[in-house]
Amino acid sequence: MMKYLLLFTGFILLGFSPVSYGVEAKVNKKNVQVGEQFQVKFEIQIASNKTVVFQPEKTVLKAVRTNRSTNKQYTIELDVTGFFLEERDKIQGKEYWIGTYTLTSFEEGIIVIPKFKFNVNGKALSSNPVMIFVDLMPVDKKVDLHDIEENFIELKVPFFEKYERIIWWLVLIAVLGILVAAYFLFLKKMKPEKAEEEIVLTTNERRGVAIAQLTALMEKELWAKDELKQHFTELSLIVRRYISKEMGTSYLEKTSLEIQLFLRKKGYREGLIKPLGLILNVSDMVKFAKSSVEKEGVFKVYQDAKSVIEEFEKN
Repeated sequence: MMKYLLLFTGFILLGFSPVSYGVEAKVNKKNVQVGEQFQVKFEIQIASNKTVVFQPEKTVLKAVRTNRSTNKQYTIELDVTGFFLEERDKIQGKEYWIGTYTLTSFEEGIIVIPKFKFNVNGKALSSNPVMIFVDLMPVDKKVDLHDIEENFIELKVPFFEKYERIIWWLVLIAVLGILVAAYFLFLKKMKPEKAEEEIVLTTNERRGVAIAQLTALMEKELWAKDELKQHFTELSLIVRRYISKEMGTSYLEKTSLEIQLFLRKKGYREGLIKPLGLILNVSDMVKFAKSSVEKEGVFKVYQDAKSVIEEFEKN
């Protein structure tokens, strides 16, 4: 039932535009992974003496994302990679103007790219919207995508999802309570003359500690013991603690989006922010049972987390 609901939603988004657009928009891939590039092409049959006027976006392109678990829709931004390519070519003896975007999505779900307006010698034309499926893991082409979506959604009972989140909050509160109690107990047992002493680690020492914690976590092989959620909970905590110590501000309670926005505001480069955001997003999705990651994905996230820690420097 959910399969047909998702398809119906997609057809509504694609269907409330005129039948004839004058501009044919199409994608080179229907299924991509998060972070994988894909192309959107616009084709206009045009005489050689006519010109096409179009103002392409240079950095981001707005699109509509449908969450396949909740069927809710959000406006997102797709990253524009490189320049918008314009060319003329003959297809089956007819001359066409062809414009190409190269895009990247860092969010999974059903993505609908809206229609765009073009001007051909003073005449306004509109393209058709196009749909693309973005997943965390590669799509098995031998398996019906919609059957996977249907089974996945039927397993997500809202009551258990809400209950699971409450459990994780209780675990987090309990862990924080134990840490606070242990901290005050430690202070109480310290000698007065050592009360003001504080061990200050250098940046390289803090980095070494964080990488050692990541290595120790991988050696536990929690994913092989059916404890994938615990693995990503600890990985996310290690990364958040390291960034908190480097920045002098706690990020343990911040969302992935809040952390990325703060680092952009501080002037950190996108080559560091985007991988960090992807690591935290994948960890959150696994922790709250919204996704699953295979063994290869576990190692990839570990390597990405290690690279972020190694390259992270305080501005």
